[in-house]
Amino acid sequence: ILRCYETNYTGDKYLQMLETLIIKDFVIVEKLELNFKNGFSALTGETGAGKSILIDALSICLGQRGDPSLIRKGKDKSEISTYFNIDSNDRAKLWLVQNDYATEDSLLLRRVINSDGKSKAFINGIPATLSLLKKLATFLVDIYSQNSHHSLSNSSTQREILDSYAKSGDLNLEVKAAYSDSHKILECSCLPHRRIRDLIL
Repeated sequence: ILRCYETNYTGDKYLQMLETLIIKDFVIVEKLELNFKNGFSALTGETGAGKSILIDALSICLGQRGDPSLIRKGKDKSEISTYFNIDSNDRAKLWLVQNDYATEDSLLLRRVINSDGKSKAFINGIPATLSLLKKLATFLVDIYSQNSHHSLSNSSTQREILDSYAKSGDLNLEVKAAYSDSHKILECSCLPHRRIRDLIL
């Protein structure tokens, strides 16, 4: 089960997140472009029809390690690209800003796997490490399978859901900013901590 989401859990607004998946020379796929529309999408087929190939391709594009054996026979590389609409995904946008990536309403992730075992990753056209790609993916997609980890078990996700339901987004940002400012003062000042706290309050 694949879930692509944004930060509004109240049902007030629905926004399609995963918009396009493009696969080139991956396993048995020569070239495939899937465009998703708003609402529920289901990929069905018999065992061996290739459904798992799509999930595997998406997982690799989101930071999972790729293997040269996944490259289509006779080709020297495989390319996978995904487009996400992050217009309402404040967490993803904030992460992009904090990591010096351009932030727009559309997010492009791309992976290239070479036959020599080397691979490349890109976020909005800028090179990225797999660890960065994996972190960004936590704000974009959940892939559910048997005995897999679910993001709902993360305390951070639970707080996001609660804040969204309470519609306290602006207040949440103010609290984060105030905490960040006070933390910087405590780190940079030579005054005793108790005295600094008195000044803050």
